Amino acid sequence: MAWEISQTGSLLTGMACNMYNTTSSSELPGSAGPWGIDFGIWGQLIALTKRKYLAQGMQLPPDTLKGLCIYASAVAAKYYVHRFGYINSQVVHVTGPADHYFVVVRASGDKALGICDITCDQFDVAPHFIVGSLKDVKGKAKKVAVKGFSLYEAYALGMESKTFVM
Repeated sequence: MAWEISQTGSLLTGMACNMYNTTSSSELPGSAGPWGIDFGIWGQLIALTKRKYLAQGMQLPPDTLKGLCIYASAVAAKYYVHRFGYINSQVVHVTGPADHYFVVVRASGDKALGICDITCDQFDVAPHFIVGSLKDVKGKAKKVAVKGFSLYEAYALGMESKTFVM
């Protein structure tokens, strides 16, 4: 089954929105590199996501980021809004080979600038994070196969979508 853009149930969406809304600018890390995220910033965003997740009374999955991608994406979207002024950055939900969330980074207007996926390492051969323009991420994302479909295909679909979770 190929990747498809999907909506998310109201409970998950509400919890992700709560995480977005309760994350203050002062909690967000600084930035590094052209897309703002290096290994250190990635670790800080994941740690912040886990703290916010636990604060909502949920139990963390053991030693994995599976199940955290909607929440980490909410935090990453907030990061792009606050650190870079990309005010229309949106969390996209794809289904098909897997259920996954990532951020489509947008400035004002509809033009998608890039992808931010800070939980892609839940897939076997993926790096810890993938960020950049679609052209920038193509090589890394094509190497990550999920049931015969690459993350690049999911990202390309997300970049064109007008459907988003938040």
